[in-house]
Amino acid sequence: MILPRTTDKIKDTMRIEEVIGHFYPLQRAGANWLIRCPFHDDNRPSCFISPSKGIFKCFVCDEGGDAITFLKLHEKFTYTEAMRWLADFYHIPFEEVAESPEHKAEMDARKQAHAQLELECDNYRTALHSEAGSEAMHYLRQRGISERTITDFELGYGGATGFFHDRIIFPIRDKSNRCVGFGGRVFNKEDQRKYLNSPESDIYRKSHLLYGLHLAKGAITKHKMAYLVEGYTDVMAMHQAGITHAVGTCGTALTSAQVRLLHRFTNRVTICFDGDAAGQKATARALEILLEGGMVVDVVKLPDGVDPEEYLQREDTAVDSLHQDFVSYLLADLTGDADVPTRVAIQKTAAKTIARIPDSLYREEYAKDLATKTKRPVEVVQQEVSTYHKALSQASGNTATNLVDTDKTTLSANETALLPYAGSYPLHFDVPVPQTWLDAWKEVDAQMHALGNTAQTWCTLEAEIICTLIAHGSATTNDMTVKQWITYDLSDDDLKLEIPVLQEAFEVLIGTVSESSTACQELMHSIETALALWDRPTHSDGESEVQVHLLVEQLMIKYKTSIAHKRRSEALRAMQEVSLDNDEMRELMEVVKRWNGLIRGAS
Repeated sequence: MILPRTTDKIKDTMRIEEVIGHFYPLQRAGANWLIRCPFHDDNRPSCFISPSKGIFKCFVCDEGGDAITFLKLHEKFTYTEAMRWLADFYHIPFEEVAESPEHKAEMDARKQAHAQLELECDNYRTALHSEAGSEAMHYLRQRGISERTITDFELGYGGATGFFHDRIIFPIRDKSNRCVGFGGRVFNKEDQRKYLNSPESDIYRKSHLLYGLHLAKGAITKHKMAYLVEGYTDVMAMHQAGITHAVGTCGTALTSAQVRLLHRFTNRVTICFDGDAAGQKATARALEILLEGGMVVDVVKLPDGVDPEEYLQREDTAVDSLHQDFVSYLLADLTGDADVPTRVAIQKTAAKTIARIPDSLYREEYAKDLATKTKRPVEVVQQEVSTYHKALSQASGNTATNLVDTDKTTLSANETALLPYAGSYPLHFDVPVPQTWLDAWKEVDAQMHALGNTAQTWCTLEAEIICTLIAHGSATTNDMTVKQWITYDLSDDDLKLEIPVLQEAFEVLIGTVSESSTACQELMHSIETALALWDRPTHSDGESEVQVHLLVEQLMIKYKTSIAHKRRSEALRAMQEVSLDNDEMRELMEVVKRWNGLIRGAS
């Protein structure tokens, strides 16, 4: 039996386009991808792959499903074999134990709970459209909620009895579209408790859910950003206005778990909370949590006392025209009329908020922005932010395992010199660096010195190949993925990476091995961590695809030329040995001839 945490990690991580892209070259089709269906004799691409929905679907043979279904059909795997393959593919520890009767009972109970919630959801929907729900329906119509919105969000009515009696029901679904609980809103004035929610349970943890995410995730992926609002009706109003990349906090204060969930779909968020004092207080706290979670954050400041639903119904001005970066938002009250204590307090609040950003480059740039807006010396503001950041780090007890910057002085000069080997990638190496990773690069450094200065180029380029596979491996160009391109390009010339730890990483990334050394795992994790802090271009449009194409093409030309020069030099040095016989000499001459040809071909 696979442990639930392993199952959850695999399902949260797997990307349908990456799994299918491992087997077949993908063709871009708007926000989706196309392949020739492998499950029937397909003369032209008819199998659609939807990253936002996490599914594939052939409209000819009708096969479809998620990544697990694809592997079961394509590789004839059992469910467990498919999960094991995905764990290997994504380098996730595969944990399983013999299923105990207690665990089986627990899993059966969870399935029954989901089934019961779906049944209740149907009953609530039916009740809303019945005579008993006519007042609730009238209330919704008065609020300007359309029939389409009522249907999309599956609104219901709680009836005359039960926990949600005489309330409008908002089904709450997780990102996988499973009903996990309900919210109930009063629509008459007799009951003063405005909202009731399902009790917390194993499947309903409000602090880990975002209302409407199951509907919004596709639009979030498309727009590369999300709107964050507070209430259920705010989310519905945004969607009804065409802003379908909006999600809500289920009426609670934003949590770090919700930020991590949202970060799977985007790193850009615009907060749009109520314009009253409580809403602005919630905005300030949400801003801190989002920035700590590595998000790029804008804020919409609504008029005092107005919530997003009311604004969208009353105003002609589009919400997106009210965007402002969070520094401008924090400084909005910094006017000439403000007294000195107020001005100081506002600027300190802004500096402390910037200090919560884990990425030092972003922190530095926002500090510059704050200095410009407040007309203060950049160095002074940056020092203030740095002081606050260190204080926050110490107060929260951050260690080297957290995504919080450590001072560059924690690395010795020799260690810092090892870090630029990632070539043209602007990796932020002021994140904590595991010692095993440094040790791996020290091995590289020792090899480079042993082989002389001429080795430095190919060593650097091999590191760039690994970075490219991690950053762009699933991108498609020349009708194949970057992973496939690099693999084919190297195999055509019978090349392997010279540095053992990098060759091991290469084999893991292309899926030819499932296990790797600790040094290799640390290497890839550190590169992934550093790349995650770099807001690199995506490859979702034509221009970016061209950029990725040129990057890979130039990288492979430089690498093959460099390695060919190295191999030719080695062969020429070997030919100077006086003890060589004629056969050995002819063999070396063929080697030199081969590498000369590769140099000409790569140039």
